[in-house]
Amino acid sequence: MFDKIAIDGAEYRIADLDKTVLDQVVNLQKVDAELQNLRFLLSIAQKARAAYASALNAALPKTRQ
Repeated sequence: MFDKIAIDGAEYRIADLDKTVLDQVVNLQKVDAELQNLRFLLSIAQKARAAYASALNAALPKTRQ
């Protein structure tokens, strides 16, 4: 495990940080992981939307009224 952590460009020894600080670091890590997951899901949804739009365009009559 790491013995130091960098926050906003400053390094801190983990052993010197209190529980409140460490809890906030964990909270940030969890939120960052969730944001990464949401970006992944958004990418999948955007690709699916593009595929559905393409299929819709292909299914439309070739002449417009």
